[in-house]
Amino acid sequence: MVQQLSPTQYILEVSEVVRPGHTAQGRDRRRVLVREYEKVEFDGAGNVRARAYALDFLPMHPGCRNSAAHIHSFNASYHACANSVSLTNHSLNEGYVLLEDIGVLGDRMGTYLMNRIVGWAQNWPEADVWPINLRAGQALGENKERRNRFYEQFGIAFDFVDPLTRVSGQSRPMKAGELKQVGSEKYRNIEVLPLDVFLGDTATLLRDLQSDVQRLERANSEFGQLYQQMITRPVATAARLVLDRWRHFFKM
Repeated sequence: MVQQLSPTQYILEVSEVVRPGHTAQGRDRRRVLVREYEKVEFDGAGNVRARAYALDFLPMHPGCRNSAAHIHSFNASYHACANSVSLTNHSLNEGYVLLEDIGVLGDRMGTYLMNRIVGWAQNWPEADVWPINLRAGQALGENKERRNRFYEQFGIAFDFVDPLTRVSGQSRPMKAGELKQVGSEKYRNIEVLPLDVFLGDTATLLRDLQSDVQRLERANSEFGQLYQQMITRPVATAARLVLDRWRHFFKM
């Protein structure tokens, strides 16, 4: 039997990361909808056989239809029979995270999401962490070191095939209790908004925009009427405008 626990949904507001020697590009904040949930699998005796944890996220790009094709996931799992946790899969298969493929490279969102997974895995401190394999084709150039640092910041060490190039290898055996969560300063460009707060702010913004539209429509209508009057009765209309200007001046 599989039971899904109530999901949690929230919004991540992701600001541009400005690195030393660079200037901000003036990009707006990106918003990402996150759905965090857990499934529990029981055996016939009612004991927990496995737990699956997922962080589904959907970038909310302007003009982009939010379809299932744009949903990505960070997955993890615990397996009681092997007393093991996987930081990258819902099964005990070879795992890794390709940040380039899911559009979170360089904005620290991957760090935020993996930090959540590491915190979840630490619920079983004596469980073995299932190996993470690094392949040569997963990262090129400076992305290779970025990929390695991504894992190493969580206390995951690797045995590399070539210690000099550090291109491919496998994570060393470790317990989940040896994993390290990072502090929020590692993703200080990310703000977490509860979904109800985000929806309330969005509704307020929408009302303000609707008021602006109505005000502009009234101004456009008044200008159109004035334009027609200037065409049909130019002298009289100009005189009235001058008179109105002087009346406003003396009221001041």
